[in-house]
Amino acid sequence: MIYKISKPWKEHEKYQLWLAYQLNVPLQVMGEQLNRSVTAINKYLSRSGIRDYNSDFQPSVKITQASELDNIFIACGLDNDTVGYEREFTRQWLPSAYTLTQLERYGIRPPCPWGHKTHTINLPVKSGIGRSRRMRDRIECSMATAINALKRKNYQVKHIKNKNPFQWTYELNNKPMTDAQLLLEINIKRVEDKEPIFLVKGVTLD
Repeated sequence: MIYKISKPWKEHEKYQLWLAYQLNVPLQVMGEQLNRSVTAINKYLSRSGIRDYNSDFQPSVKITQASELDNIFIACGLDNDTVGYEREFTRQWLPSAYTLTQLERYGIRPPCPWGHKTHTINLPVKSGIGRSRRMRDRIECSMATAINALKRKNYQVKHIKNKNPFQWTYELNNKPMTDAQLLLEINIKRVEDKEPIFLVKGVTLD
C-alpha cells in the first residue's frame, strides 16, 4: 500500500498562513493560494498553534479571492518568488521593516509565531529562502517577479490588455511602456538601491 506523504511546510508558507489566518481569509481561499487542501490547512493551523494565537484583531479588509491574498503577500515581500531572491544576502528569514509597515496597515504587529530569524541550518532544503551563492550582480527571473519588486517600492504598475501600435504592455505611474522599457526602469531602481538587476528571458535574454 502506498501512503501519500504530506507536503512539508516551508518557512515562508508558515508566515503566509499566519497572516492569512489573522486576516480571517476563508479556508478555501487559503488552500487555493497555498496549493493545499482545506484539510491540510485545518490540521496545520491546529498543530502549529496559529489557531490558538491570542488576537483581538478585526481586519478592515475582507478577502474573498486568492488574487487578493496574493497581492498582500506581494506587498509584504512574502510571495513565493521573492523570498528566494531578496533574502539571499543574509540567508535568514526575518520580516523586513517594509513588511512590518505593510502588516501594520492591517493592524498586525509583532510578536508573531514566525517573526524571528531562522538560520540557514534550520531551513528546509527546498524552503526557497536563501541561496548558496551570495553577492550576485544579476538574477534571472520572471517579469512578474521583477514587477512585484517595483510594486513594493510604491510604484503603480498596470497591465495594458489592448493591442496598440506602440507595443505598450504596461503603465508605470500612468506612463505607457513596453516590456523592455519597464524592465529598464526597474533595474535603474535596483542599481540605485544596490540590489542585483533582473534578467528576464525574452526581454533581456535571447
